[in-house]
Amino acid sequence: MADSSTKLRILVVEDEEPLTLLLQYNLEAEGYAVETVARGDEADIRLREAVPDLLLLDWMLPGVSGIELCRRLRTRTETAQLPIIMLTARGEESERLRGLETGADDYIVKPFSVPELLARVRALLRRAKPERVAAVLTAGDIELDRERRRVFRNGQEISLGPTEFRLPRSCSTACGAATFISMSAPSTCMSGVCARRWSGATPLSRSAPCAVPATRSTSASPRLKGWPVPSNISLSPSS
Repeated sequence: MADSSTKLRILVVEDEEPLTLLLQYNLEAEGYAVETVARGDEADIRLREAVPDLLLLDWMLPGVSGIELCRRLRTRTETAQLPIIMLTARGEESERLRGLETGADDYIVKPFSVPELLARVRALLRRAKPERVAAVLTAGDIELDRERRRVFRNGQEISLGPTEFRLPRSCSTACGAATFISMSAPSTCMSGVCARRWSGATPLSRSAPCAVPATRSTSASPRLKGWPVPSNISLSPSS
């Protein structure tokens, strides 16, 4: 498996534990290295020690508020250009303007759509770190288009379902470029499961090391509906 240092790093500063777990689960499924902090003052200390590639910041936090932390970060040279997405239940126009004027790059009102948040994360990282975020991954004769969710080999499109698409995408980000290439080189991938699936020798195994487990939620909560969540998370619509 690839060293986590090769992944884009995201710091989530959120004091609602169920929401923190939901964000961490889905961001890690996208191939990011995720750290979480529940207090604004602890996040301030963490950001002085190491600067992530992107910050997801709640407005209402114990210790130091998210808006104050955002202001502090913009006054420091090392974090002046840090991509910041602010999460908050404050949906009024005046509050959104305040957050953006304080230095946030984007502003998302709770409850929010997780797929939309992930899309905003990708869009902001593309602008901030274009050299590390590519919409199309290419290795050998394989091309994976993450935006259009399509895969080609030797110029021919391969029909994949949603779960099958997540497997090569996750392997390419979580296991490193070598694993993505291993779709045409069986010995490179862990147990060769990717290459076997692509060659049609064996069916996809969900228990394989690089498979991405996913369940579809039937919860009424807008945060969870129709999106993969870990089995140990239980959120009510009011959370």
